[in-house]
Amino acid sequence: MTRVGALRQWAKGGERAPHKPLLLLYALGRFQRDGGGGLPYSEVEADPKRLSADFGPNRRTTPAYPFHHLVGNGVWEVRTDAGPGGPGAAVGALRGSGAVGRLAPGLREALRREPELLGRPARVR
Repeated sequence: MTRVGALRQWAKGGERAPHKPLLLLYALGRFQRDGGGGLPYSEVEADPKRLSADFGPNRRTTPAYPFHHLVGNGVWEVRTDAGPGGPGAAVGALRGSGAVGRLAPGLREALRREPELLGRPARVR
């Protein structure tokens, strides 16, 4: 959970991009519903994009960025049809490679061990 609290976000001129936290919250909600199955990029692309439009700054963005870059925060993993690791942050590459993201193994284990932790990330920021 420490990594969730230390989530890095893009910021410029006092404006922060909420894309990573929104995707993480989305993934936590899906984890609560289905127990941690993978989230294919092609299936989840619309929901986080809508959330970013509703809660983010008024700028053009794509969920591909947080889908790829959350890996560097240690809370997310991506696999493709070719195996572990993502193809980068390009939308076409994520779609074409069968990219699937999910919470990192340590985070999934902690949430299964202590389900009460599930609501904590929503209150971190």
